[in-house]
Amino acid sequence: MGCAFCATGKMGLLRNLQAWEIVEQVRAFREELPKLHHIRSVVFQGMGEPLANFEQVVAAIAVLSEPHGLAIERRSITVCTSGLAPGILRLAREAPSVRLGVSLGSLDPQKRRELMPVSSRYPLAEVLAAAAEHARVTHHAPMFAFTLLAGVSDRDEDADALCRLSADFAAASGVRPRISLIPFNPIDATELQRPTMARIAAFRDRMAAGGVHAILRYSGGGTVGAACGQLAPNQPAPSPG
Repeated sequence: MGCAFCATGKMGLLRNLQAWEIVEQVRAFREELPKLHHIRSVVFQGMGEPLANFEQVVAAIAVLSEPHGLAIERRSITVCTSGLAPGILRLAREAPSVRLGVSLGSLDPQKRRELMPVSSRYPLAEVLAAAAEHARVTHHAPMFAFTLLAGVSDRDEDADALCRLSADFAAASGVRPRISLIPFNPIDATELQRPTMARIAAFRDRMAAGGVHAILRYSGGGTVGAACGQLAPNQPAPSPG
């Protein structure tokens, strides 16, 4: 279950969502479920940066995990970030029971800055140091999301770098991260492409040979631009009023 965190128009921020709006997304989805089915986990990710809306996200977590409310266990709630290092440290202090997800983009500093401008403010080394501190405080293994882009981040050397990262992170934090591989959903607005299934399999196999089991995430919505951050460019900008 994903939750959006900002109202956007052509990828520009209009406002952050309030806690009740985030909770309402989960409640409305639950209403669509058949009887006897329950929402057992929530992932904070989508059209915005959760840690840039920290107070409202934490307030929403409190409601979602309330035993007399939606009663979702906090350890089944994951907050994902593109790399706001101070927010990661704050999350460890103020919501230590929830889990952390970090989008890596690329392990090459220059490529990461090109793919994820946030890296110019919070370099990957700072983000990983914050994630390691989060792991030491919470004892939760972080989830590192790595998007596979053809010719950009799907090479053998990228797989090897992920294996080294996993080992180095475990040595620094005492916790081995979970690696989640996400094949890119191509859209008209970019020249970036999705790797072939053979290349994806080879990448995962190389990681396995390096001693790291990576989860291959199902990447849905490829024909309609429905991955995180892809819907807004094709939608008319809403009125801020």
